[in-house]
Amino acid sequence: MWGESKIRAGLAAAAACLAGAVGLVGCGEEAAPEPRWFYITTQESELPSNNVYGVYVDDRGSWFATDQGLAYNSGAEWAVYGSAEGMPADVVFGVTVCPNGDVWAATIAGAARLRGGAITVFTTAEGLPSNRVYAVVYDGAKVWFATEGGLARYDDPGFTVVTSASGLPGDDCRDLYALGPDRLWVACIGGAAFYDGGRVRRYTAAGAGLPSDNVYAVAARGEEAWVGTDAGVCRLRAGQVVATYNASNSGLRNNLLNDLAYRAGGELWAATAGGASRWLGDDFETFTRDEGLLTDYILAAWADKYGYVWLGTLGGGVNRYRD
Repeated sequence: MWGESKIRAGLAAAAACLAGAVGLVGCGEEAAPEPRWFYITTQESELPSNNVYGVYVDDRGSWFATDQGLAYNSGAEWAVYGSAEGMPADVVFGVTVCPNGDVWAATIAGAARLRGGAITVFTTAEGLPSNRVYAVVYDGAKVWFATEGGLARYDDPGFTVVTSASGLPGDDCRDLYALGPDRLWVACIGGAAFYDGGRVRRYTAAGAGLPSDNVYAVAARGEEAWVGTDAGVCRLRAGQVVATYNASNSGLRNNLLNDLAYRAGGELWAATAGGASRWLGDDFETFTRDEGLLTDYILAAWADKYGYVWLGTLGGGVNRYRD
């Protein structure tokens, strides 16, 4: 069991690592042994809030969507973008980075693009179906947004909007997972959907056997897809539900799923309201405060190409895991 002394040691290690390369491979080659858990909080960094709704990490650095702005760490320096810097709001739910360096953020009051130091805001005035934007993803060609009023694709200029009138199971969209250009899974209050070049396939509790129509997270790889709800998570193969997991029939700690992410090698991680769970092939292993998390409420999961799992939490900042 993890005690406060180990957590303090992890925070101290994080403070030392933040002087090096937060967004790159671990804490640097000179830090040995590297801790299993690494923490980024307001205590030892310039992270603006310990409530972290979204994470995006690549070789260029780390981006954290918080309720006090969008934070960036290059390894040596921090920058925070909020309403004072031109963002549509301080509350940021999601972030993604395109190959050309454009950074897109989903906020409570619209979407924003950071390009070359300039911030451009997109709202219903520019064609978004709602200003409340929960998620953003790049599909390899274009950027998509999950909003409270439907799904939107940025067509530069303008937006293509997909709603329940176009086949979605609901207009309140909460999460996205792209498989390629114009191919993505959508989490909605009302069910899940697979959008494929304009065609929409719906998945609901009544029609497909989802544990609930309140879908908050989706992830997919090949023929496999996972749908996270407020009543557990189900696994699909070739579009059919093959199993449903919850706190009663598996090692899943909590039935409310907030996010899903695939780790390098195909290992699935789930951000739940009771801890972080990973799928071991026949059951879930769950990490809580007893195993090293700073808090049990996990809002976001991101797995980088090096195998590190980054967890955005409610009140505990960013908790990063390595084997």
